[in-house]
Formats: sequence, structure tokens, C-alpha cells
Amino acid sequence: MTHDDAAPAAPWAELAWLAWTRGDAAARPLARAATAAARGRPRRERQLAQIVELAVGGELRRATGLTAEHLAEFPDDQLIRRVHGWMTS
Repeated sequence: MTHDDAAPAAPWAELAWLAWTRGDAAARPLARAATAAARGRPRRERQLAQIVELAVGGELRRATGLTAEHLAEFPDDQLIRRVHGWMTS
């Protein structure tokens, strides 16, 4: 399977983050689904899914470090900007 025919992880990560901000218990399973969908995808998408899963799972130190690295390379990633804003507020 190539990255072109693998399911994209970004929509799952977006759903996970939305669920998390609403206090929905579905956030963690959705974040895990995003990480699973990210296997075989470009690094940008793998990082995005991992950051969301870490943040939703309460691993803020690891999420913060990966967020800084991710945004340095992909500054236009709006989902990760929202996650970063939440973690630093």
C-alpha cells in the first residue's frame, strides 16, 4: 500500500481534537484511529496525528516538544496551531 491509497489521518485527527475540546469521550479512540491511519502517510501527517494523540492523552510535555518541531517545518498547519494554543494557554 502506498501513501496515496492509505486513509488520510488528518480528518481523524481533526475529529479527535474537536471531540476533545467538547469533552467527548470519543476523543481518545478517534486520536488512536488517526495515528493508525497515519501509518504509511507522509511525515507531516504522522506528526499531526501523533501530536493530537499525545495532547488528548494528557502527554503535554511530549506533545509540546513535537508541536514546536512540527510548526517550525509546517507553520501553516492550523490544527496543530489550535492544539498548541490550547496547550500554552
